[in-house]
Amino acid sequence: MTPPVYDIPAYSLMDVHPTMIRNDDKSDMPRAVSPVAPSFDAHFDSLQKNIKKGDTDKAIQDFVLLQSHSMDNPRLQAYFLQIARSINPSTDPDLASFFAALPCLLQSNIIDYVKDKLLADGDLFLAFQVLFDYIHNYPRHTYKYIMDAIGLLIRVMDRHSSAEKVAQCTHLLATEMFPRLCKQRLALTFEQSEPCVKSTESKHYISIPYSLFEKYILLGQRYYIKCRKWHELNSFTCMMVAACGYHGFDKLDTVSHTIRFQYLKEHRLNINMDEDAVRSGVSAAAAVRKEPHDTSSSSAPGPVPSTVIASAIDARKERQQRISATMMCEYMTVFAQFVAFGYEYYLAICGMDGPDDASTAKTCLIPVCTFNANMPAFLHEFTKKRSTNDATHHAKRQKTNSGSAAAPSSVSPPPAPFSSSSAPIALPDRGRGTDAECMTGVDQALRILGKAGDCLRHLVALWQWATAESRTPGWVDEQHQSWDTKLKQIMDLYWLPFDVKNAVLLVQSDLALSLPSVPGNLALALELSQVICDRIEVERRKKKSASSSSSKQDTTTDDDSSPIPFMFAFRVLYSIAIIYLLVGSIQQSTLEIAIILSVFPIPADLDDADFLSDEVDCGIAATMFQDRDFGMMRVDQAGMVARCIKHLVMSLDCETEQKSGMASIDAAMRWDEKTGNIVVLMQYGWRYWKTRTSMCERIQQQISEKRNFKNRSFLEYIYVEEVLQMIQSLHDAGTTVMDIIPPEFALRGSYRRLVFEHEQQQQQQHQAEHELVHQQQQQQQQQQQQQQNQQKQQADEPLANSSDENDENRGSSVPLRVPVNKDSHDGKKDTPLTKVKREESEDTPMAGAEQSLVPAKRSAPDNDQEDDDLLPSGADHQRSGPAPIYQPTFANQILPSFTMSPSWYSASTQKNAYAPWMSPSFYYSRPATSVQLPEKQARQAYGLGVHPANDHDHASSSSSSPLSATAALVTKEIVSRCLEYRIHRYSQKVTPQRMRHVLQRFLKSMVLKGNNDV
Repeated sequence: MTPPVYDIPAYSLMDVHPTMIRNDDKSDMPRAVSPVAPSFDAHFDSLQKNIKKGDTDKAIQDFVLLQSHSMDNPRLQAYFLQIARSINPSTDPDLASFFAALPCLLQSNIIDYVKDKLLADGDLFLAFQVLFDYIHNYPRHTYKYIMDAIGLLIRVMDRHSSAEKVAQCTHLLATEMFPRLCKQRLALTFEQSEPCVKSTESKHYISIPYSLFEKYILLGQRYYIKCRKWHELNSFTCMMVAACGYHGFDKLDTVSHTIRFQYLKEHRLNINMDEDAVRSGVSAAAAVRKEPHDTSSSSAPGPVPSTVIASAIDARKERQQRISATMMCEYMTVFAQFVAFGYEYYLAICGMDGPDDASTAKTCLIPVCTFNANMPAFLHEFTKKRSTNDATHHAKRQKTNSGSAAAPSSVSPPPAPFSSSSAPIALPDRGRGTDAECMTGVDQALRILGKAGDCLRHLVALWQWATAESRTPGWVDEQHQSWDTKLKQIMDLYWLPFDVKNAVLLVQSDLALSLPSVPGNLALALELSQVICDRIEVERRKKKSASSSSSKQDTTTDDDSSPIPFMFAFRVLYSIAIIYLLVGSIQQSTLEIAIILSVFPIPADLDDADFLSDEVDCGIAATMFQDRDFGMMRVDQAGMVARCIKHLVMSLDCETEQKSGMASIDAAMRWDEKTGNIVVLMQYGWRYWKTRTSMCERIQQQISEKRNFKNRSFLEYIYVEEVLQMIQSLHDAGTTVMDIIPPEFALRGSYRRLVFEHEQQQQQQHQAEHELVHQQQQQQQQQQQQQQNQQKQQADEPLANSSDENDENRGSSVPLRVPVNKDSHDGKKDTPLTKVKREESEDTPMAGAEQSLVPAKRSAPDNDQEDDDLLPSGADHQRSGPAPIYQPTFANQILPSFTMSPSWYSASTQKNAYAPWMSPSFYYSRPATSVQLPEKQARQAYGLGVHPANDHDHASSSSSSPLSATAALVTKEIVSRCLEYRIHRYSQKVTPQRMRHVLQRFLKSMVLKGNNDV
C-alpha cells in the first residue's frame, strides 16, 4: 500500500512554525522547502532526539519534512504506528506529548494512515484500539471516528468465534462506544443510506440509518440481558432512544413503565430525521421509476422536473420513514421492558429471589383457572352433580370434624400416611385472604403479569397507530409484519440465555392462559408451554452428554448453563394439563398429570394433612378468584403431589361419568379400569378420601351394583391395608364377581401355590369322603354276610335247593350293576372315552360300591357349589349356560361359553350375560372357523363324533380339559385367600419409599397405555 503524501504550502508552515525558514534568506518570500531532501537518517534521528528533549517545535519540523519526502520508508511507517499506539499517556509519555502538540490535521493524517495500514494487514481489533484511544483522549473529535470504531468492533465480533472475544467486544460497545455515540448529535435517515458526518451552521452531526441504529440498540440490550442487569438495561434503552429525538427520556429510567410508555406516545413523530437524506433518497427512487416514461417516445414531452416529482411523493415517503423510525424506537423500548418483566415473573413463579436460588427453591405458583364458558356441557353437568354429592357428604361429616381441633402429630413415624387410623382429620390453619400461605407471592406475580400485559397492549396500540398514520393499506404489515411476529423476531435476535428465554415463553403462555375466552389464546398457551418442555428436555440431554464427555470446553463456554429450578418443569406440565382440561380433553389432561407424578420426587412425609391443606388452599384460592378467569396459588413439594393426585382422581372419575358411543361391554371394562386406577391413587391420603369426600362410598356402591368387576392390573399396586379390606368386603358380600387376580401372581408362582393348595385341599376332602363311604360299605357288607350265615344255619335240609337258587340269584345281582358302569346310558357300545373312564374307575378300590351309592351328578360337587357362590344373591340357578367362573390370564379359554357359536356372539353380544370380559371386536375380526368350541375339542381329542348325551357327560368332557379344571379351582375362596395373603404379607411392610416406587411404576404404565390410547 502506498501511503499518502501530504504537500503542505510553505506559507502555512511559516505561519505556524517560522523557524522552518532560514533567517539569512530574505529573497523570494514566501519560499518553499528546499527541493533537495536531506538525508532520512539525519532527520529521523533528529526527530527522536527532539521528542525525548521535549522540543516539540523542532520535532514537528522534522516530522513534516519526513512525511513530505519519506513516507515510503518502512522505518517511518513503523514509527507512525508506534506513535498511534502511544496516544494513551500511560504507554509512552514522550510520544503522547508529541502527538498532543501536533495540529488536528496532522493527528488525523496519522490516525487515517495507521487505520488503513492495519485494515490492509487484517488486524481489525488493533485498528479499533487506535481509534478508541484517540476518541477516549480527544473527545472533541469523537464524531470523526466513532462510527468507524463501532463498525470495526462489529466486524471483529462477526469474524471471531471465540466467546471471550465476542463478550469483550459486546462489553466495549455497550459500555463505551454507544454512550459516546449518544453524546453526539444524531439524525436518523433513510434505511438504504450510508452513515456519514455532516456539518451545518458550523456544527457537526452524524446521519445514521434507523435500521443501523436499531442494530446498535439490539447489541447493547443483548449485552445487558445476558448479564441480567435489568436496571442498566432500562438506562441504556432510555439513553439510546433519547438520542433519537425523545429529549429527556433518558431521565425516566427510574420511573414506572407506564410513565415511559405515555411519554413515548405523546412525543411520537418528534424524532430527529435527516431531511436532506430522506428527500434525496425519495427523489432518486422516484426518478428511477419515472425514467422509462421519459425515454419511451421522442415526441413525448420533456422530463418532469425532480422538484415536481418530489413534491408529489416526498410528503408521503418522508412520513412513512418517520413512522418507521418512531416504531423502531418504541418497540425496542417495549421489548426490553417485556424481557425484564418476564424474568421477574419467572423468579416469582419459581419462588426465587435470584438465579442462584434455582437449586434450592422448592415451591412454585400453579395456575387456578375457572371453566365458565370454556367448559364443555358434560363437564357442567358433572361438576354440578359432583358438587351436590360432596356437599351432602360434607354435611354428614361436619359435626365429626368440627369437634376435632388437634393437628396431626409431627412426631408420627414415616409410614403414617398408611396407618389404619380412621379418626377425622383436623382442619389446619392456613391463614386467611392474602395472608394465607397459599397466597404468598401471588399478588406480586399477578402484578408483574399485568405489567407484561401492558407491554403487549402498547405494542398493539403502536401498530394500530402506525396503520392509521401511514394512510396506505397494508404498508405496516409489509414493512414491519405483525406485532407478534416482530416480537418473536427480536427475541430470536436477542440470543436470550436459556432461563431468560424460558421466562419470556412462560409469561407469554400465562398471559394467553389468563384470557381463555379470547379465541386462539388457549392454543397459543399450549404451544408455548410445549416449547418450554422441549427446551428443557434438550437442555438436560445436552448437560448429560457434556458431563459424560471428558472435554470441558463446551461446558465452560456455554452461557446457557444456568440450572433449571426444581419445580419449573412440573409447573409447566401442570399448566398444559389445565389447558387440556379447559378445552375438554380430560384424557389428555389426565395423561399430563400422570407424567408429572411418574417422575416427581414424592416426599416421604406426605400424609393426609397435606391433602386437607390442599383442600383448604383451594377453597381460599376459589374465594379470592371467584370473579376471575385466572388466578394462582402457591404449592410446595407435598402440595404439588396432593394437587396432582386429586386432579387425577377427579379426571378419572369424570371419565367414568362420560357417556360414550362404545359397546356396553367395552364401556363396562373401561369403567372397571378407571375405577381401579382411582382406588390405586386413593391409597395416598386414604383417611382423607374416606372422611372428607364421598369417593369411597360411591365407588363401593357402584361396584356392588355391578354384576361383574374385572380389573386384573390394579391389585398388584394395592398395599394399604384399609384399601385391601375394602376390596375384601366387596368380595365377601357376594353381590359382584371380583375378577381381580393380577397375572403377576401367576408369573411369580405365589398365585399358583394358592391354586395348588386349594386343589390339594379338595383332593384331601374327596379322599376323606371316599374313605368314609368305603368304611360304611364294608360295614354293610359285613352285616349282610352275618345275616346270611345265620339264615343258613337255621334253614332246614328241605330248603337246600331253594337256598342254592337264591345263591344263584345273588350271584347275578352283582353283574347286573356291571353293565350299568361299563355301558353308556343309552346302551351303546363302549367308546374310547368311556373305556378309559371305566378303567380308571376299576382301578379304584370298591369302585362298584362307590358308584352304586354316590349319585352321578356328584362328579364335581365342590365346583358347582362354588360357582353358585360366585353369582349374585337371588340369581336364577336354573340357567341354560354354564356358571360364570373366574379365569386368570394363564387359564383363559378364549371362549366364555360351551354352547354358543361365534356367529351368535357377533349378533347378540350385548345380551350375553356369561361373557362380561369378551369384547365384540374379537368376534367381528375372526371367522367362525378359527374358533373351536370346547366340546368339539374334546370330541376331536378322543375321536368322538357326537355330543355328550347328558349334563353328566357334558361336565365330564369339559372337566377333561386341564384349563377348565384349573379355572374351576380359581373360585371365590381363592380370591379371598389372595387378598388375605396381600394383607398379611405386604401391608405390614409398606413404607413411604416403597409406596413412592409403586405409585410411579403404576403411573408409568398408565402413561404408556394413555399414549397408546391417545
